[in-house]
Amino acid sequence: MTRPTGIILAGGASSRLGADKAQIVLGGQTLLERVVGALEQVAGEILIVASPDTSRPQPGSRVPLRVVTDPQEAGPRRGPLAGLVAGLRECRTPYAWVLGCDSPFLSPRLLSCLMELAPGHDVVAPRSDRHLHVLHAVYSRNCLPAAERVLAGRHPSLQALLPLVRCCYVEGAELARWDPDGRSLLNINTRDDLAEARRLLDQRSTSR
Repeated sequence: MTRPTGIILAGGASSRLGADKAQIVLGGQTLLERVVGALEQVAGEILIVASPDTSRPQPGSRVPLRVVTDPQEAGPRRGPLAGLVAGLRECRTPYAWVLGCDSPFLSPRLLSCLMELAPGHDVVAPRSDRHLHVLHAVYSRNCLPAAERVLAGRHPSLQALLPLVRCCYVEGAELARWDPDGRSLLNINTRDDLAEARRLLDQRSTSR
């Protein structure tokens, strides 16, 4: 049976962090390498979506890996939705994990559990403390027509896509069962987030 695709959105510089998230080093690996390392345990192919003007080293992977670019017709500043469209256009499997490049503690177990819930839905996403993790989610290729319509509109966003497709949200006790410490959902948006990730990594190392 063909394993699903993993799509990583690695667009470029982050205004809040002031640096290219994908290239920030944590624990001897870039954030992008850490996401690839988690995905290659469950995915059959990995797609890295980057802006056309972004150039970066291609990380090694034990599964096939391709780099694709945001759709040119989307124009600038179309955000993660443009990355989703680019990834789903190139996706060869019915479902794909769609992740940011800034989640250093991804749990392959949680990713697998989200994928198990995918049949019958277009999106499966964790929700914790009322925060919906749209870049730690499973998307069906069936989302593509609606995503392209939203992308062509005046206010393109992943949140605008969700009411148009069938969604399943994983939260509460079910989410805690697969991600008890919540680390898998941690992402790096600010310098404080990065400091917290380094603290957690040091804590993990010293507890071994």
